Amino acid sequence: MTRAQALSWASEIRNTRNRVRTQLASEQLGLGELLKLAKQDEAVGEVKLLWALESLPGARKVDTRRKLAELRIPGTLRLGDLDVVITDRIITAFLLLAQSPARS
Repeated sequence: MTRAQALSWASEIRNTRNRVRTQLASEQLGLGELLKLAKQDEAVGEVKLLWALESLPGARKVDTRRKLAELRIPGTLRLGDLDVVITDRIITAFLLLAQSPARS
């Protein structure tokens, strides 16, 4: 890979990551949809799990990290590398976390 190709690839990944964060934050894209999209779009598949989860509306960094630790799932995994079992566990856990009342 040449330097120009590497710079182009990095730019594409940054743009995709920013688009995904915006869509998650504005609820245009749900967690389940994102995980499906990660299997189809290589650039979305490069996004790290923790980064995506922390982009969800109402997500709190501490709660997100604690929930991942409780599930024993590293936040450093890329979305494209998640298998069906981990995907199901994440969707179940984080949909329940999003529905729980906010703490004061």
